[in-house]
Amino acid sequence: MKNEMTGITNSISNLRGLLISNRLLAILCAISQIYLIVIGQRIFSPLYIIVTDLLFPMILEGFLSNDPDNEKKEDLPLPLLRKKYSFSFKRCKALSYGFLLNVVLIIAWHYNFSKYDVSPIRSIPSAVLLAYVSVRVMVWFVYLLIFKFFPSKLMK
Repeated sequence: MKNEMTGITNSISNLRGLLISNRLLAILCAISQIYLIVIGQRIFSPLYIIVTDLLFPMILEGFLSNDPDNEKKEDLPLPLLRKKYSFSFKRCKALSYGFLLNVVLIIAWHYNFSKYDVSPIRSIPSAVLLAYVSVRVMVWFVYLLIFKFFPSKLMK
């Protein structure tokens, strides 16, 4: 029972990190796209990443909802905590795959920008990737620490 509860809290921490980093990615890509439009560059890679970031997890979650193994996983301990954080394994799995796809798309965006000589433009994808990955890891770690040392604060 304790292992299941630890697994659920770890998964919720992972989900929170994924959700917050996805929101940050959408904001950073929107700012990058506006900046590129303002300086006159006709590159729409950030726009494609925003669309993928928003749509891919929803589509994949719909495909995963047809999996009969997911219904068995949903009957686990800590139902109030799972409900408060809108946790489901299919959502977590869809966001994890979306995270990996976003990283690949940002790397492709960086490769696309490598042909430009202007240094501020070349560093945008690297900065976005660094922020995206570091925010996910930091939020995941903070939630793990809070679940471990201050579990009562999370149910307020």
